[in-house]
Amino acid sequence: MNSRTFPKMGILAAAVFLLAACSVSSPASLFSPWPTVTPVFTPTSLPSPTETMPPVTPTSTPVVSPPISPSNLQNLVSLYQWNLASDIVKLTGIAVSPLADKLAWIAVRYPQAYSLELHEAQTGVLLWQQTLDAKADYPAVAFSPDGSLVASGTGSGNITVWHVSDGSFSQTLKGASYAVRTIVFSPDGNLIAAAGSDSRIYVWRVADGTLQTSYASKYNIGSLLFSPNSRYLAASSDVFAVYDLASKRTSPAIYNEGIAPHPTSEMVFSPDGQFLIVEGELNDAGHDVWIPRIVVWRLSSNRDSVRKVLLPNPIQNMVVFSDGQTVLGYDPTTEQLEVVDTPGKSIVGTVKIGELLFMEYSADLSRFITVTKTSVAVWGVSP
Repeated sequence: MNSRTFPKMGILAAAVFLLAACSVSSPASLFSPWPTVTPVFTPTSLPSPTETMPPVTPTSTPVVSPPISPSNLQNLVSLYQWNLASDIVKLTGIAVSPLADKLAWIAVRYPQAYSLELHEAQTGVLLWQQTLDAKADYPAVAFSPDGSLVASGTGSGNITVWHVSDGSFSQTLKGASYAVRTIVFSPDGNLIAAAGSDSRIYVWRVADGTLQTSYASKYNIGSLLFSPNSRYLAASSDVFAVYDLASKRTSPAIYNEGIAPHPTSEMVFSPDGQFLIVEGELNDAGHDVWIPRIVVWRLSSNRDSVRKVLLPNPIQNMVVFSDGQTVLGYDPTTEQLEVVDTPGKSIVGTVKIGELLFMEYSADLSRFITVTKTSVAVWGVSP
């Protein structure tokens, strides 16, 4: 072999080695003719069944805020805020625990799986999740007054009750022939009422799941509400009706037709149970318009002494202050909370909170939770 071959071979080997090293250290910049491509996001699969998911303990100390009142309304701030998960297609209903420390909602996650989820309200941490037995397109979800149970209704007509502590099953209540539209617990925790698309109202005993009574309605019910003493059950649809649970009568003890000609869910009892306050609309046939208004009447007098308060726009998510006649509600047209003095028949305070999908108050009115298309916020008075 010619001795001159060895230097040539050495130079060639060195060049090959150098090229190999460069290809490892920087393939995209030196040798790849293709542009860098960002992978398309693929939604993750749903979590595994939550019977095996341990409860999550909150990591931060809750902010203590005083009850909301007309005098401190301007001091409302967003205490906590977090974003919805990217694979949530939609939410069909929410419920807030009595202390507003937990948030339950019916969620549709990719790809179209309906589930009941429990989240820690101030952080958004998922505590547990349960797959529902059918579609659930109505806001049929509610906490018990002690916060130990949460119930959800679906298109199957069934209501399932779960233990809040760990998401374990408690019982199934059957009665409705069609989809459950609304659920509510009585303040004493003994009863649970629901209404479905069969235009009937059902009332069960929580202790053993026994159906106590049922009422026929002229229309599908939009909302149910127990009186503070758990004796009366108010129902709203195109009309308002109040049933006396202590009576064997199945007809309403109090009935007002035409006050709410459009389906509505805006009802609230005064804390002492003396007044029922609702939001409905009055038809001005001469001008072909509907005029929003709040109507207040005493349960003892039925239709007598009804007070009517005209409003510039309909309001939602009503709650009544401790005086029993001053109302707080959300005006979706102006995206603000409004304080309505019903004796004075005027709006006496407003605060802008923005566009939202759902809103629920804590039992003591110290805070409320709002849900938009992308985020959740816990509101309270600045401490």
